[in-house]
Amino acid sequence: MKREIPRFQKLGSVRLYSELIAGICSNPRMYTPAGTFREVAAWLHGLAVGLDESAPELASQWSGFVDWLPGRLNYHEVYMWYGPMQRLYPEDAVAIRQLSLLYAEYEAQCATANTEPDAQPE
Repeated sequence: MKREIPRFQKLGSVRLYSELIAGICSNPRMYTPAGTFREVAAWLHGLAVGLDESAPELASQWSGFVDWLPGRLNYHEVYMWYGPMQRLYPEDAVAIRQLSLLYAEYEAQCATANTEPDAQPE
């Protein structure tokens, strides 16, 4: 059985940031030069910054996750979200996989709390 890799050629067709995360985490070298965790983090962060004006609903899904993540990782005084992740998961492939899993956990908590993905779960 061939595994389908999520693709997003036109950003207008993407409705959830989870689609973006699934795409880049399943094949990071397709979107970044070497497929490292820092490159993936920079790509996702840069995209969210760029989406602030063009697609704020997508950008807010990512910013909600970034606000939630330090508490989940027990790093409460964090400037950038990827630093604690890289300390906890020093191997790139593991950190990228954990990023995907943590985002899925965040989305599940949002759904359980009956909130939009951009609302921060408690």
